[in-house]
Amino acid sequence: MVIQKAFKYRFFPTDEQAAQLAKTFGCARYVYNQALEYRTTAWQQEKKSIGYHATAAKLTEWKKEPESAFLSEVSSVVLQQSLRNLDVAFTNFFEKRAQYPTFKSRRSRQSARYAPNAFTFKDGLITLAKQSEPLDIVWSRQLPDDAKLVSLTISRDTSGRYLAKHIADAAFGEIFRELEYKANWYGRIYLPLDRFFPSSKLCSSCGHLSDELPLSVREWACPACGAHHDRDINAAINIKRAGQYLLKTTGSDARKVTPTRCQRRRSGVGIPRHNAIAFGGGRRSTPV
Repeated sequence: MVIQKAFKYRFFPTDEQAAQLAKTFGCARYVYNQALEYRTTAWQQEKKSIGYHATAAKLTEWKKEPESAFLSEVSSVVLQQSLRNLDVAFTNFFEKRAQYPTFKSRRSRQSARYAPNAFTFKDGLITLAKQSEPLDIVWSRQLPDDAKLVSLTISRDTSGRYLAKHIADAAFGEIFRELEYKANWYGRIYLPLDRFFPSSKLCSSCGHLSDELPLSVREWACPACGAHHDRDINAAINIKRAGQYLLKTTGSDARKVTPTRCQRRRSGVGIPRHNAIAFGGGRRSTPV
């Protein structure tokens, strides 16, 4: 299984790169604001809902207009990403997760998002589209060996500092290695949880193990004791107790006390609390 992680680094552009980035920031901001006005006007005047594809078609028109021909001087991928960012902002608004999108200001933090086809990453060097030289990045920490860059956001804060934020695909194995390293660094104990450990389906009140609990069920009541559980909170309690149990047993019999496949199939059978809560060797983990 693959997950995404973000890595942020500072870099120092040459004068030529800084000038090109300033132009890119300005064009990305211009396209975002133009598309926001276009979508807002369409709704206010015609009650017409405009999406990403309509604004992408409009972008092609803007590039052909004399007063906005400068848009062709920067990566088209960055401009399309700006439209996608606006589309996400509208989605968040309609789903009541955010306020209505606002216009971007040149006096605020500037940023531009590059998709994989708008930059190259080779031998530890990143070169942006429309630029000939790689960025002088301060690699404060190394990217995972098995990481693959899937997105790159270049930003300049109000103090003039440049940052490069990488979104990388990283295998779970690398994440677990980092967790173990951090635990050792801070004097904590790293204990991996058996991947079959039913932390969500196990009642943290009485130890009853439910047969099924679909991911769509976020709250449930234990059929044995009637306790009402929030799925995530219940799982967190079980994982914490599992770690505490392993500390007492030094992990030697962790697999023995994890519910067996036969036990997981049994319905209506309560599992003793001290036997139901335990770690083994596997995928989930928690610092204790």
